[in-house]
Amino acid sequence: MEAPRFTARPSAAARQGRVGPVLLAGLAIALIVAFVLVADALGPVHRGLLAAVLAALYGVIVGLTLRASRRTRAAFELELELEQRRAQLELQQGLMASEHRYRVVFEHAPEGVFLCDAQGVIASANAAAHRIFGQREGALVGARFDALVSDEPAAGDLMAVGGDNGIPVLRVGARADGGELVVGVTARTLSHGGQELKIALVRDVTDFIRHLRHLEGVHEEALAREHGRAELIATMSHEVRTPLAGVVGMVQLLADEELAPERRELVGHIQRSARALVEVLDALLSASSLGASGLAFEQAPFDPLELVEEVVVLHREAAERKGLELAVGATSGLRRELVGDPHRVRQVVSNLVGNAIKFTHAGHVRVDVDTREAGPLAADLLVSVKDTGVGIPPDMLEQIFERYTRVSDAGAPAVEGTGLGLSIAREIARRMGGDVTARSARGEGAQLSFVARLVSRAGEAPPVRALAGLRIMVALRSRVAREQVSALLSGCGALCVGASGARHLCDGLSAARQQRQRFAVALVDRELLYQESLK
Repeated sequence: MEAPRFTARPSAAARQGRVGPVLLAGLAIALIVAFVLVADALGPVHRGLLAAVLAALYGVIVGLTLRASRRTRAAFELELELEQRRAQLELQQGLMASEHRYRVVFEHAPEGVFLCDAQGVIASANAAAHRIFGQREGALVGARFDALVSDEPAAGDLMAVGGDNGIPVLRVGARADGGELVVGVTARTLSHGGQELKIALVRDVTDFIRHLRHLEGVHEEALAREHGRAELIATMSHEVRTPLAGVVGMVQLLADEELAPERRELVGHIQRSARALVEVLDALLSASSLGASGLAFEQAPFDPLELVEEVVVLHREAAERKGLELAVGATSGLRRELVGDPHRVRQVVSNLVGNAIKFTHAGHVRVDVDTREAGPLAADLLVSVKDTGVGIPPDMLEQIFERYTRVSDAGAPAVEGTGLGLSIAREIARRMGGDVTARSARGEGAQLSFVARLVSRAGEAPPVRALAGLRIMVALRSRVAREQVSALLSGCGALCVGASGARHLCDGLSAARQQRQRFAVALVDRELLYQESLK
């Protein structure tokens, strides 16, 4: 008997997917295992039946697999399409939000914003642009930009109106009502989609220009008043100082006459009052000149050491009245010829010396002069005034240079003055390229240093050591003067020996004679010559 034939075709149920894939797979495995185990025990008919069952089961599994594959591919394609649509939707929403933000910025910008094509025709303009030119909304679209801000409608393209460097340029614009305004224009050229676009920012600066012109007028008026003030100061300086100088001179002539003690005392009071008045007047006029920028500086050659010595001579009488030693010292390398304003240098040095004498009630005031190279044709003049006065508190070392500021000492007599001297001195020094500074401690005196940048004569060399090898006796009662003279002579090469009194001088001369090291020169204080021990 011939075994029946079976075809391995997927059943309709399998094609429709109504059979569970797990159940079918389990059944197929079970039948295959059973067929393998009992295949030898079955007859041909039973083996044929079992093979038919396995073939049918195979068809079901194949149909289920094909259907599942088609469903998986369709689901994947559907999910991919949904993801693409979702991304496109998010991109569109982002673009719409970004466009909305930029549109809000564009419409609400305080400056007028114009977007033009390559020919300068306005394609878009915001609300501020229409408001600036007094146009209704949308009226500017299609107009030429340069026609709004140029007297010549055919003046050229946008870049001819506003520079393409980001720097605003001023132009006169025309409003819709026929009025004019001043605008600042900043323009840029952009490239978008292969097309050239031009963007311009416009700001109405009419009120600013009007205010600026008003300020210019006020400034010119202030300059005119300042010029008048400077002329008044110059006139006052001449008209007041001239008769005052005559008063001082006449009083000096009167003081040279033979006067009774009572009258001489009265003349002395007049002299001191006149000098005080001159100082106050000089301070006020100098302060006014500095404020008015009317202080002129000349250029003339002068000897700095000679100038300082002249100042010291003028103040020596005031120092002697207070029992103070007033001495001048200079280094051997001091340049003796500088070019600058000797009158202003004298004014500053005189102020510092007079200030030191005012606030020193015992001891000495020492003035040191030096120069410092500052270039091939420049030198710094250094003048230091050191005293043994009341000193300056550390917290006032800068305040003393402010106007109308003075240092007071409860235990010392009141000091007269305007409080303008140091402020004027510092201002003059700074205008001469230098400064005035102070170093001090309360109760330990003060040192004020003046520096001025001046012109140095080219080719001038420091003094030579002309006194090299000479032994010099310096017999001066003043320790400050003795040290300064010794330092000056030592700088020239001399060997100096100091003596503070007649006995010390005699002992030094005797010792030098015995050692055969005699002095070439002896500088002796005149007062020592009349002491008994020296005779």
